[in-house]
Amino acid sequence: MAEASASSNASAFFAGNQHNDVLSAKPDSEEARVRLVEELKRRGNAAFKFQSFPEAEVLYAKAIEHDGKNAALFGNRSMTRASMGRFQEALEDANAAIGVDPSWVKGYYRKAMAELGLKKFAEAETSFKRVLELDASNKAAKTELAKIPEARKKYEEEAARIAERKAAEAAEEAERAKSRVISKKIVEGPASSAATSAKAAKKKSSGKEDDLSLRGYRTLADGRKTTFFNRELSEEDKALLKDNKPKQVQTTEEIAEQERRLREGGASAWNQGGTFEEKTMTEWARKRLKELLVGTQVSVPVQDSDGDVLSDDITVTDLTDLDGDASITFTRGKRRHIFDFNFNASWKLDFDGKTITGSLFFPDVSGDVVQDDELVETELRWSNRDKAGPGNEDRIKSVLMDSSEKGLHGALNRAIHAFAAEFREMN
Repeated sequence: MAEASASSNASAFFAGNQHNDVLSAKPDSEEARVRLVEELKRRGNAAFKFQSFPEAEVLYAKAIEHDGKNAALFGNRSMTRASMGRFQEALEDANAAIGVDPSWVKGYYRKAMAELGLKKFAEAETSFKRVLELDASNKAAKTELAKIPEARKKYEEEAARIAERKAAEAAEEAERAKSRVISKKIVEGPASSAATSAKAAKKKSSGKEDDLSLRGYRTLADGRKTTFFNRELSEEDKALLKDNKPKQVQTTEEIAEQERRLREGGASAWNQGGTFEEKTMTEWARKRLKELLVGTQVSVPVQDSDGDVLSDDITVTDLTDLDGDASITFTRGKRRHIFDFNFNASWKLDFDGKTITGSLFFPDVSGDVVQDDELVETELRWSNRDKAGPGNEDRIKSVLMDSSEKGLHGALNRAIHAFAAEFREMN
């Protein structure tokens, strides 16, 4: 239902622009239907090339409405949805493509890529092997299949770290809740106990006894009489006070051992109580981010003035407008690594006697975002795109925004995750 609604909304949007002619077309013959499907597919391919994924999805979906037995259309929409991180829908499309043509190699490849996105490594292995059964020379399938053991290992290790972190946070929250309950009992307990005892005495006392109470006496639950100034401890009071006994002073060796444990946990030597402490790491973090990101290079195919397509390098030259901070806090025996930055990764490309420049702006590089191999969002900013030329501009943009290992976005994303991993290991 949600998918249909989203597709309908997108169709309505694109119907108002350059695709209105094909999105609203109603073919009146088989020949017209075939031509329409081909045109929708062509436009969808072009939109995908320019990374306009929602636009491509709408065009492929409309083509599927007119030809539901075309495996390639389902395969293309699967690829588009995977590019948007919607791997479950991508898997459904891949299965639909296989259902239409069980011998179509790309259908199994799209299925495997969607399964990788869903971290279904065993299923992805099976799908890649099916690709190789149908096409033993498929290099892409061989490459992806070889990567699965390491990807599975990293995912399981990260999952274990996340589980450990959540367990530690839950334990810490339980301790805080326990402390609040104890504090409340200490503050409110005596008054509540006295009120309860007074009510019980009032219920069991007679009129004469009430007269005694006016003279400063009261009757306990067991019938004994005592003054209002004498309050016996309840069982809850006794439980709270049972550990309130004089303790032996620590020896020098015990104090040294306690300090050692605190230092290992991240606290300084003076913080023997393990209370809140913060260590500023902003200067180190800024320097380390520059060390990891500046100098990153990726190759891009560009066409020179003679019409020859050559391979040149896009290089990150600097991190500008670097703003934010980082710190390590220590409280209740736990370390926390906190960082929050934004910056421009300035890049340049020299080719055919020209220099093309711009930046990838990262608005949110923080501990909340850099988690679990998630892709850190970025925004492309040009300085002089006119120098690139129409054909080269598209090629350069494609490489800059590519989130795979071949693109600059992907390379910088890996460097940012490397920074976060190193920072989280620090004391």
